[in-house]
Amino acid sequence: MNNDQEPNFESTGEERSIFEQALVLYELKRYDLALPQFKAALTEQPDNARCLAYLALCLKHTDRLREAARTAEQAVSTNPDLAF
Repeated sequence: MNNDQEPNFESTGEERSIFEQALVLYELKRYDLALPQFKAALTEQPDNARCLAYLALCLKHTDRLREAARTAEQAVSTNPDLAF
């Protein structure tokens, strides 16, 4: 798959959570597509520190550094033991 194509999650035959879909996009370095997925996952689990950490990384990779720093701080305050 080249970077211009969006992954088709339905074609795998597996049900994936929004968070899992976001992780796939992150691993594909599709940070622009992963951002809204991580945000959607957070609406279901607002205290998910791991999701907040990945959201912060996506924000960093898309040059939204101030928002990335705030989100990273939120991830750490939600779970200080998170390896981030």
